[in-house]
Amino acid sequence: MYPDANPPVPAELAREIEAIEHRHLDAFGLERVDITAAHDHDGDPVILVEVHHTGAHSANEDDRVSAEALAADKEVWERATRMGESRFVHIRHKFPEEEEEMA
Repeated sequence: MYPDANPPVPAELAREIEAIEHRHLDAFGLERVDITAAHDHDGDPVILVEVHHTGAHSANEDDRVSAEALAADKEVWERATRMGESRFVHIRHKFPEEEEEMA
């Protein structure tokens, strides 16, 4: 565990996370993946993954995008665990319309 600090995300894990998200979501307009060490709402250390989408997929692909995002996220969680990471990997998928609403 990380009682007093939240060390940076290991480079190898960051590369794996980015590759997984791209493999699953490039076809649906994945723009970029941001990966940082952060803290959750309780102050616990986590790895925050923000997956930014362009919104380029069509509305009739929404179910496929959701299914691929879930598959990617599951693979990320499993990979992080296998690599010995004890922090929870918190993944947010951000679409342009959601980011506009937040601004």
